[in-house]
Amino acid sequence: METEKTMTTITDIAKAAGVSIATVSRILNYDTTLAVT
Repeated sequence: METEKTMTTITDIAKAAGVSIATVSRILNYDTTLAVT
């Protein structure tokens, strides 16, 4: 039985990582002012 494949969204990533959608967006867009520790 095949399951429907869906794209992962920024919201999905933010929820899984416990961060805001804005933070995920900043990381994906290589915001140089963001300190990743």
